[in-house]
Amino acid sequence: SGMIVNKNVNAGEVASIGATLMTIADTSKLILKSTVAQEVLPFLTQGQEIDVSIDIYPDKKYKGKIDSIGPISVSTGMVFPIEISIDNVDHIKAGLSASALVNVTVEESIVVPASAVVQNNGESYVFIIKDNIATKHIVTVGLKNDDEIQILKGLNAGEQVAVTNVNNIFDNMPVNIE
Repeated sequence: SGMIVNKNVNAGEVASIGATLMTIADTSKLILKSTVAQEVLPFLTQGQEIDVSIDIYPDKKYKGKIDSIGPISVSTGMVFPIEISIDNVDHIKAGLSASALVNVTVEESIVVPASAVVQNNGESYVFIIKDNIATKHIVTVGLKNDDEIQILKGLNAGEQVAVTNVNNIFDNMPVNIE
């Protein structure tokens, strides 16, 4: 059962043997195909409920369920494929853009603005400012969002990091703090 989404033959036409006459789609369940960063994997399990937002309906949240998490990272490494199913009770059109939100609670840790972390050639680093000198420190990053990044290793609480012009700073460079 489903709805006709593509009709290849009209009434009165001769159909060839083996030709596709029509395409029928079952849109009662939609699948969100996406990727997740490797840092998020420990917080996800198959069957877990997850909030889904559809871009053209920004004020509405849908309940989705994680159907699968890929066992192998995609070609870029560090991200893994994921499929989330949503029961389509509101008859949403298939093919719309959507996103899923993973709410994670972690123990207290060091968090810096995303603008403070430079990622280059697979390496993440920050510039620690001490006595008006910027020193490059390689860090291990954890969870991140658009604004902040968790630092797992390479930075101590209370250390001051550069948050602006970090792509123009180099190791042992004198800086002015304002």
